[in-house]
Amino acid sequence: MVVRAERYDRKQFPATHGDAATSMSPDGRFMAIADQRSLQVVGTSGARRQSVPLPFIDDAPSWTLSWTADSRRVVVWSRGGNLLAAYPAGSLKDKVPLDGALPGAKAAEKEEYDQGGEVEEVAALGGSQIALLTLDGRLARVDTANGALLTRPVPAHPDPDRSGMGTLDDIFTEGRLVPRPHHPGQVVAVTRRGAAFGDIVLWDLRTPRHIRTMTGLPISAPFISSDDPSPGPLAFDERGTRLAVQTSGRKVRVWDVDRGKALPGSATSSTDGYMIGVGAGDRVLTYKGGRVTIHDLTDAENSASLNVPEGAVASVQGNRLEVLIGGVKESFTLRRRTFDLRPEAQFRALCKVAARDYTPAERELLPDGTPEQPPCT
Repeated sequence: MVVRAERYDRKQFPATHGDAATSMSPDGRFMAIADQRSLQVVGTSGARRQSVPLPFIDDAPSWTLSWTADSRRVVVWSRGGNLLAAYPAGSLKDKVPLDGALPGAKAAEKEEYDQGGEVEEVAALGGSQIALLTLDGRLARVDTANGALLTRPVPAHPDPDRSGMGTLDDIFTEGRLVPRPHHPGQVVAVTRRGAAFGDIVLWDLRTPRHIRTMTGLPISAPFISSDDPSPGPLAFDERGTRLAVQTSGRKVRVWDVDRGKALPGSATSSTDGYMIGVGAGDRVLTYKGGRVTIHDLTDAENSASLNVPEGAVASVQGNRLEVLIGGVKESFTLRRRTFDLRPEAQFRALCKVAARDYTPAERELLPDGTPEQPPCT
């Protein structure tokens, strides 16, 4: 089932001070690493390494990293704090300061923050643009190429009682923000208060315009660390027409975003695993302890599973499952493996490797609809 495997450089990354945040660029060419003192960008081929100092803030949240969609800039920011700057991957010295881009925010070096400007989440839009969600439930848009504020902060939720931080319980949750593929400028967001109501707001930040609110079951949006492999409770499919949502009851529902309706059926996600996303055919993928489960929403018995190395980080795009193995904190080795989830492709892969038919025991494990003929015919 493996159709491509890539091994990255085995050399050790430079030493870090304390906990380090890591983030790979969307094109897979660079790895950014930030601790409390420095930002490092390393070419995944090992050909180039750069480093610049970062301002040290005592007793402050660790730095967090987000790449722009074009993989040309890495944005350094502090969750519950503020934006710091955007650093071009080609030359970290040519940074663009962003600490003054968001109205109401304090400079990164200051000890106190204005809650109205505290950044909750950052998401990459097209090119050099990013979307922001603040702690008090507002959305904004910034161009990291020049620091310009393109969309002034607007309340994410049309109901003010469901934005921002409403109760003490909200301390243990985080707002979430995800860009919608193939829909420039559009994002879905869940505010801290909105998570309790199951509210997902869809926005076009170019206008800006609130498109719709999808309301269902309470959403699982617990506080996570910067190195948590989970992509969170929201994940779009490849075309941006389906949205998988993990509820607080560990169920995964899939929404038809254009219609604003939830599809029938659901998948189950374990407490010690995470949701990968939604693939072709509205199949939901989850991960737990070295096993990826491909859920059939309409027929749970027709679900299938795939073994991958434990501790891997997985993502899905259509019929392609991509698994990233290793990392800075483990073996300083990164390997990317891609699996084709289409049954006909799996048949061809088995034929190429084994040149034989399935055994009776193997056939008992195959999902419904598997052709009866040998894979090599």
